[in-house]
Amino acid sequence: MLVGKTLVGKSTVWNLLKNTLKSLKNDKPNKYNNVQIEVLNPKSVTNMELFGWMDMISMEWNEGVLSS
Repeated sequence: MLVGKTLVGKSTVWNLLKNTLKSLKNDKPNKYNNVQIEVLNPKSVTNMELFGWMDMISMEWNEGVLSS
């Protein structure tokens, strides 16, 4: 997850990482996984939906968007 102020280079960082991982995948396809980028506005979901939560009654973990 990248968080920061406007124009500090967040998009540049994840694009550089994506291109590097794609290059590694092309060189060694059995060692590296495909790259999948999903851009999400974290204000569009609650913290529980984003990170996941523990149901204290059943003691069951519920996956969030990032943890799944």
